[in-house]
Amino acid sequence: MRESGKERFIRGCARFTRKHPRLKYLVQLYMFIVLSAYYSGRNFARNSKRFSVIAACLALFMVSVSFCYPYEPAQAANILFNDDAETTDETLAFADDTAPEELEEDPELEKIIAEGFEGEVDPLAQIPEYSADEILAGESVPTSGTISDESRLEEEVVLAEETIDGDITETVSDEEEAVIAWEDIKANFDKSQWSLILVNKQHPIPDDYTFTLGDLTNGMQCDERIIPSIYEMLKAAKKDGVTLVIRSPYRSKDRQTMLFNRKINKYTSQGLSYMDAYKLSSQIVTVPGASEHQLGLALDITTDNYYSLDAAFGETKGGKWLEEHAADYGFILRYPLGKEYITEIEYEPWHFRYVGKEAAHVIMDNGKCLEEFWEELN
Repeated sequence: MRESGKERFIRGCARFTRKHPRLKYLVQLYMFIVLSAYYSGRNFARNSKRFSVIAACLALFMVSVSFCYPYEPAQAANILFNDDAETTDETLAFADDTAPEELEEDPELEKIIAEGFEGEVDPLAQIPEYSADEILAGESVPTSGTISDESRLEEEVVLAEETIDGDITETVSDEEEAVIAWEDIKANFDKSQWSLILVNKQHPIPDDYTFTLGDLTNGMQCDERIIPSIYEMLKAAKKDGVTLVIRSPYRSKDRQTMLFNRKINKYTSQGLSYMDAYKLSSQIVTVPGASEHQLGLALDITTDNYYSLDAAFGETKGGKWLEEHAADYGFILRYPLGKEYITEIEYEPWHFRYVGKEAAHVIMDNGKCLEEFWEELN
């Protein structure tokens, strides 16, 4: 019977080993490598059809996936956060291809960086802040959109009369008073109220929404209708030994867009895909067109002895004071802990939103977020 090539190879190696016993292990290693290659090649040759079919299926899968990938990254991002929503020009407006280098050369960049971030803080950003003393030093009540003391008194009288008309005869505990039944409060509010407008990823700012900006101090602006409430809150906190610091109130759409794109560029430069960078950025900096800072109704607030915008602020004296008393002045903790699955924004104990005193108490006393409260309204 004719000797095969494999057998000749093995016999040759055995003969070499007998002549050179000291090289035994090197010969064995050499035999292992050669025979492994031999068996692998023979197995591939005998199953060439099977491997060809697998390769063809893999190639077909890769081609089909490439056709499924959205052509426009912004469309993909829109689908990611709102599956049943159509892509709009508003969505595409902030999905430009500006490179990080171009942003650094933009003359407006430093001013934009100074506006700060919602959530993560850029360590290089120098965010201007104005303490209660600085703001109250230049206190000037707006001439329009201001709630006078008489109108406040009238509002309190009306609320008292409504309470009396409700024929509340039995005494209730503080806890029972705090937790207000949703069915009882629905009729007192309306989604069309300017102070209750809901703005998030699913509810962008309406095109026809307008308001008048008022100055707090040194060019820091917000909706002029909430300025009296801000002054009241700053004074009350000061009396309780807490010096609040207002940071990053109103932002224009252009500035919010720049902040958002800058964050996306930061993450893509670190190796993330556009989709992943968009998703991560939207959890830190609100999507342009869906930021409450653009409404002039939201404020980032810290204190004179704690400047970081992080979760630990909620455990400070100032953070606890705000959570306990902000509703007295019409503000709510907009992105509370445990509601991230609803708001789609990380816990932000420094971000407060004006909704009006009555609505603020309903929301805060019941441990709700604005989305939950808003869904209950007619």
